[in-house]
Amino acid sequence: KIIAPIIAAFRIYAPKPLQIIDSDIDIWVTTAQIRLDATLQQELVMEALDLVLANKAGEHNKISASHQVILDQLESLNAERGSVNFRDFFVLSSSGEIVLSTQPAWKGKHLTGSHFHSLFSNVPGTFIDHAVPPLSNEEIMIFSHVPIEGAGEINGYLIGILNNSQFLDFLTFTAKFLPQSNSYIVLENGSFLGLDYHIEELAVLSPSRSQVNTLIHLNDQHLLDKTGEQANLYMRSFDGTQSIAGYRWLESLGAGLTIDVPQVIAFEKLKALTPFALISPVVLIALLSIILWIISTWITRPIITLTKTTRQFAMGNWEKRVEEIRDDEIGVLSHTFNHMAEELTKLYKSLSAQVAEQTIELHNRSTQLEATAQVAHEASSIRDLDVLLRDTTEMISNKFGFYHVGIFLVDEENEFAILQAANSEGGQRMLMRGHRLGVGQRGVVGHAAKTGLPRIALDVGEDDHFFNNSDLPETRSEIALPLRSQDRVIGVLDVQSKTPEAFSNQEVEVLQIMADQIAMAIDNVRLLDQSQQTVQELQLLYGQHIDKAWQQRLGSKEESYHFDQVRVKTATQDQISVFQTSDQNQVKVHTDDLGYQHLLIPIILRGQSLGDIALRRNPDEAEWTLDDRELAEEVSTQIAVALENARLLEESQRRAAQEELLSQATARFSQSLDIDTVLQMAVRELGQLAGVTEVSVQITPEQ
Repeated sequence: KIIAPIIAAFRIYAPKPLQIIDSDIDIWVTTAQIRLDATLQQELVMEALDLVLANKAGEHNKISASHQVILDQLESLNAERGSVNFRDFFVLSSSGEIVLSTQPAWKGKHLTGSHFHSLFSNVPGTFIDHAVPPLSNEEIMIFSHVPIEGAGEINGYLIGILNNSQFLDFLTFTAKFLPQSNSYIVLENGSFLGLDYHIEELAVLSPSRSQVNTLIHLNDQHLLDKTGEQANLYMRSFDGTQSIAGYRWLESLGAGLTIDVPQVIAFEKLKALTPFALISPVVLIALLSIILWIISTWITRPIITLTKTTRQFAMGNWEKRVEEIRDDEIGVLSHTFNHMAEELTKLYKSLSAQVAEQTIELHNRSTQLEATAQVAHEASSIRDLDVLLRDTTEMISNKFGFYHVGIFLVDEENEFAILQAANSEGGQRMLMRGHRLGVGQRGVVGHAAKTGLPRIALDVGEDDHFFNNSDLPETRSEIALPLRSQDRVIGVLDVQSKTPEAFSNQEVEVLQIMADQIAMAIDNVRLLDQSQQTVQELQLLYGQHIDKAWQQRLGSKEESYHFDQVRVKTATQDQISVFQTSDQNQVKVHTDDLGYQHLLIPIILRGQSLGDIALRRNPDEAEWTLDDRELAEEVSTQIAVALENARLLEESQRRAAQEELLSQATARFSQSLDIDTVLQMAVRELGQLAGVTEVSVQITPEQ
């Protein structure tokens, strides 16, 4: 009897009742949105919603099955723990059409253009409305909605209609302590909603003018600044009774919450406290402390704990969870968080595993491409075909870890693929006996040589193209890659491994790139050999031409010149014989019996010897050095070029003179039409040629 009035007075004048109701409603609303969103995030539900919202023609059976999947999942929400309960569900498309509903009569109705349709936003929310056509013309409904997103835009909304009785429990919270009190909410549109005591249901109330003037103003103010501060008011209630009221803005519902108590009742409770005026402050403070502790323990502390857990989880502590020891909305929130954390942990671990796997794959691919580039670089620097093939097989085996690598080249008749190089011991034995395979015959190498396509045997024991080779008994998988050049298969790169299924798609791509590089290197070496052979043949032919030209130029005589430190003159036979040597085309250094130092340098052009340069030093002079020899050789080279240029000039001049004589003779021949005169002119002209001593012309009639 003593404590009851104190509690009643405290409930009226202290801000805690409104805060508790606000907190309970906020938890109730948040839990409803979390449940809807959790259902929406299920992959099965998302796929079904995509199909339902797309509503493609010809997929009636699939759409019907999707309807049932969605409805089953939505109906299961009411089996969750806590006080949140939905009475109906429906799915609204972005165009405002109800495409699915637990109320069959609602399906197909359009809400476009209505005030109700404008209340939905791109973020989850909850609001109360009444007289919502075409759903209902009078009924009050509490809607909780979450947007359905897809391809970066809103495709529709998943909407649950909450049970009004649960909301009434919040409004009648103070009635348990003060039966004479009224609890109601004021919507944005100015409607007053509360408990109708006659029908005991949530209904639209008729406020007094004082309530309208006071509370609508507060609603408008809170709609602007969205504050949640409480206001204590004096006004007339529904029946005109003077009342003391408390007001608080509910952000979660976008409405104002009001609790009013008749002043007479409030003052009676306060008068009952008069005998205890001396002790009431102490009792109130103690009671306030107890209530605050209860609120902190029962509501605030679990939320703080959940907040700390969420923060730790967000910082990377993926194993952190919240204890599920309550059956109310906070317990539902904890359960939902744990479920979400479990799913996120699985997703994170899965993504981490995928990232690690892809990192390893990228590293392996990078290593393989680096090895391919290195093999291609080294192969391009080798100019000998045998060395190229041998070193390439060794490099591929070392870089990629395959125990056997062989290179086959196709013969000119395109009949056999002949093994040219191999790194393994078995491959060496095959080389020694001239191992070859028929193009197009059984086996991966023959198949690749015939078709020009890679051939893989991932398990040679099961592959009918595999040719059992006793020299390579450990082979468990094999790949043959064609070496293509100018749309023609010139060979096959054969790689064998001891591991079944050793060749992935990436390795096949890398090996094919390497095979193309090897084919290019083989082509380059062959072209280089052909070019060198052609150059040698041209040099030989040109040298022979030069030798013949100089023989014609000199005839049977030799031209020799001697310099005696004073003048240049024709060398005598004695001077020439002093320098004669048997080592032609080679530099010769020797000392004669008298101590003279001789240096003989051949004059060589295009591999043909045109003559020699002979140098001699007195016995008291320094010996011939390497620099002396190099200088003499350089001079010899320049002399050879100068001699050839001079010969070519003489030949050009001689040909020019002959052309001139021919031109003049032709001109004179054309001046006469008499045969005897022409013949006489021809004899005279031909007699003027160098070296001609006698000319005769004879015309013989046809037999």
